[in-house]
Amino acid sequence: MNINKLLLSTIIMQSIVAAPDKVMLDMMKEDIEVYQKIREENDKDREIVSGNREFAISFMFDLKAKSKGKEVSYLKDNIDKDIMNIIVSFLIGNGFFYRIDPSNPYYVENEDYKLSYPFDSLKYCLAKYIDVNNFEYVDHDGISMRKGYFGMKYISMHDDKMKRGMSSLTELSLPDNQITSLEPGVFAGLSSLIDLELSRNKITSLEQGVFAGLSSLIDLELSRNKITSLEQGAFEGLSSLTELYLLGNQTTEIKPGAFVGLSGLTELSLYRNKITLLEQGAFAGLSSLTKLDISENQIASLEPGAFAGLSSLIKLDLSDNQIASLEPGVFEGLSSLIKLDLSWNQITSIEKGAFEGLSSLTKFDLPSSITEIKPRAFEGLSDLKILNLNSNALDEKSKDCLEELKKMLPNIEISS
Repeated sequence: MNINKLLLSTIIMQSIVAAPDKVMLDMMKEDIEVYQKIREENDKDREIVSGNREFAISFMFDLKAKSKGKEVSYLKDNIDKDIMNIIVSFLIGNGFFYRIDPSNPYYVENEDYKLSYPFDSLKYCLAKYIDVNNFEYVDHDGISMRKGYFGMKYISMHDDKMKRGMSSLTELSLPDNQITSLEPGVFAGLSSLIDLELSRNKITSLEQGVFAGLSSLIDLELSRNKITSLEQGAFEGLSSLTELYLLGNQTTEIKPGAFVGLSGLTELSLYRNKITLLEQGAFAGLSSLTKLDISENQIASLEPGAFAGLSSLIKLDLSDNQIASLEPGVFEGLSSLIKLDLSWNQITSIEKGAFEGLSSLTKFDLPSSITEIKPRAFEGLSDLKILNLNSNALDEKSKDCLEELKKMLPNIEISS
């Protein structure tokens, strides 16, 4: 168990409007003492269960058999009755959680085990590491955390050992919280962090410099937030980043220079956003990118140069958008692209030169809206192996163009 990760998760996992007063701190301390008491009782009984594994295993198997109407044994003759009761209680009630967790079917309210705040298994795990005599609200000088944007509901003491531990933290997971914004410097001191998980929060924007100091970060998960725009320099400082997930946000535009500095990024997902336009230079700086997913957006047009600089891109998914036409040169520079998906768009005609530069393309999916294919529309696609037309209603001239394509590429597989 990574204690540093758990402590940090607890410190910034739940939000309150203002700093806790003395009454709230006292309530938190009392909760910790309850968790510590339960933990101590559980640890003792876990030792009993561990020392009587034969009975515990038999009991679990027999419990399942009993639910199916079969006879059971429990090995009652071979075990002390008091020990048997402890083991049965422990296994059925998930330890003593039934005393503090209202969602447990065996829960019965007891003043000796009453919590002021909702039961949280993470706090239970942390209880043994928290000193209630050294328990306080910590603002941490506004660098690593601030109540204004993270808030703190359950705080453990920031001792020197923990502060030193943060510099070696490699993974930080904070999904499904109420984080609304990230201020520049919030991750200062986490120089060894490799994986940062912030999905399913309520982050609306990314200020320049917010990821400063995360020079070792490899994987950044920002999916299913409420980010509306990707501004220039939004990911500055993430020189080691290889995977960036922004799917399921509310992003409508990508400003040129938004991804500058991410020269090592290999995978980028912008799936299911609200992007309407890809401007020239939208992906500038992503020279190592191999996979780009921009499907299920609202893209109506692609400007020439929109994919400039993506010389390493292998897979591009533009499916389920509103693209109505393809300007010559729009895919220029994608010399390494192998798979291109344009299905579920609104393109009706394929013009000559529409796919210039796609010399490595092997698989191509087109939308079912196409009715016309102009002569030499697929010129330059010398490696094309699979062409999926998705039941297009092509005119006769377009069908003739496909026959010419088959002559040029005798091994091509065309599905309609």
